[in-house]
Amino acid sequence: MILLKKDQLVILTLGLLSAFRLSAQTSVDSLPLGTPSVSLDSLVPNERNDTARIRSLANVFWPIIISYPDTAISVVREELILSKKLRLIQYEYDALAKLGYALFQQGNYPEGLAYEFDALAIAESLRDTLLIVETHNRIAEIYREEGDLSKSQAHLLFSKKLINPTDSVAMKTWYFFATPLYEKMNRLDTALEYARKSLMLDNRINASVERSVILFYMGNIYFKLGRNDSSLFYYHEAILYTKAFNTSKDLIPIYNSVAKLYMMQGNNDSSIYYANLALETEKKMGYSPGKLETCRTLSDLYLRKNKKDSAIRYLQLSVETQDSILSQEKLRQLATLEFNKRIHIEEELIRQEHLASEFRIYIMATAILVFVIMISLLILNNRIKQKAFRKLEQQEHETEIQRQRAEKALTELNTFQGQSIQSERLSSWVGADAGAAQDIQHPANIVGNIHEDIMEKGTVQPAAGLKGLKQGIDLNSFLTQYLKLSFTEIKHKDKTFPCEIKTDFDTTIRSATLVPQDFGRLLLNVFNNAFYTLAEKRRRDGDAFSPQLLVKTRALNGRIEISVLDNGMGMPPDLVGKIFQPFFTTKPPGQGAGLGLSMGYDIIKAHGGEISVASGVDKGTEFTICLPGSAG
Repeated sequence: MILLKKDQLVILTLGLLSAFRLSAQTSVDSLPLGTPSVSLDSLVPNERNDTARIRSLANVFWPIIISYPDTAISVVREELILSKKLRLIQYEYDALAKLGYALFQQGNYPEGLAYEFDALAIAESLRDTLLIVETHNRIAEIYREEGDLSKSQAHLLFSKKLINPTDSVAMKTWYFFATPLYEKMNRLDTALEYARKSLMLDNRINASVERSVILFYMGNIYFKLGRNDSSLFYYHEAILYTKAFNTSKDLIPIYNSVAKLYMMQGNNDSSIYYANLALETEKKMGYSPGKLETCRTLSDLYLRKNKKDSAIRYLQLSVETQDSILSQEKLRQLATLEFNKRIHIEEELIRQEHLASEFRIYIMATAILVFVIMISLLILNNRIKQKAFRKLEQQEHETEIQRQRAEKALTELNTFQGQSIQSERLSSWVGADAGAAQDIQHPANIVGNIHEDIMEKGTVQPAAGLKGLKQGIDLNSFLTQYLKLSFTEIKHKDKTFPCEIKTDFDTTIRSATLVPQDFGRLLLNVFNNAFYTLAEKRRRDGDAFSPQLLVKTRALNGRIEISVLDNGMGMPPDLVGKIFQPFFTTKPPGQGAGLGLSMGYDIIKAHGGEISVASGVDKGTEFTICLPGSAG
């Protein structure tokens, strides 16, 4: 009695269940067997366009590859041509992978590898890890059958690095490809381990077509290990699953392997039985490579049984089969040459079409670019005109404002001149009056006299060019007060503005005779101008510049001198001479009318004094005011 091991019992149970579940399923191949080829027109309907046709071609390959390999190759070659024409890279990969597989199945390893490497290049360009792994696995399979085991192993190990170990489907497939490689390398323990892992994952995922092949591999491994009973068990399980999935082509190598095993054991009858099963399947499938191997096995078996006629008949049949294979190979070579010629022509046509298309696109893009440039230029020109118009309007508005200011200033100037004339008349009148000189020394008397005169005459002003009465004031305190007032104003506009303010007052000066209102207006103009230029230079130079302002007084030879010195922007010589002209200003439009220093000049003149300015570009500016008077 044969005792089955645990894994064999599991396999047997699953095999019976799968056979029961799949026995009612029909084959994907609905066409009759035994015909080497079938018309392509009968498989692919006439589609309305190339895109629909390429979809139909892609769906036809797998159902006919086993029964009609030559037709399948013709189908996939047309798919490849259309994919290149339509630039459908996914279909191009699909066609290249199918061609590689089909040529590998026919034993044309070099061409099969060439197509697989083309497919690999596309998979890598797409950065599709799944396609890259699948292609490396197929390349490894072709190298394995070609006998280059080291390259086969290199591609398999590379693909394994890309697989997520938790991906059961990908790992099962990898073990499926690795098992026969390590079996050929005679690393039988590793091969058996991988076969079991592949089978275990296949059971977890549910039965697949690959299970029969895995079981066949296990039979081969046990055969090499000399465990013939286990080998026969797995061969029979493989037969069971192959029939369940109706993949008849996979039965041929299994039947041949069983026949060889029985022949090795000396059980010639059983060997002949399985060899004949293989031969019958080969006749149905039209599978010549398997038929050649079977005929040689049967010839050896009948020679052992001393049945020379049968031995000679199968030997002759093997020779005929080999000739048929060679003839088919020649036909395939011719078909390949024709295909290569056709695809070269198609690629040239596609290249020319693409060049024409690119040229049309270039012309269209150039036309669009020219149009866009013209529109852009028109828009830009329009914007420039609008901007110029707005600027012109703004200039006209500013000119109008300046005109109004000029008219106002002119009116004030005329008024001021009229007042000066009246003051001169008053001075002449006061000078002619008895005791006027004594009264001028005392402001209180002037107030009384002028008041009386005003009551009598009604049209005179207190002093020439001035709006108020002169009076004795503490000059140093007066300067300090207006300096603080001006600095407070600039700090209100810019709270971060720093300035080092220094005063150097002559303490011997206790009083000066001035009109406070007018002289205060002059001081504000001078101080404001100084702070303005300091702020401008600070904005230009930043923290590298430290604003400084020095105000000092001196009593010199019966006159009082006031100096206001800053380290601001300064002025060139050609502007210094214009500084006291009416309406002249160094400030931007809208920030100064140019009348402050002009009026200040008149105020100083009315006080009998002088005002001068010294300045240099980036060297600062100094205003010097000289007034009649002395210390005390």
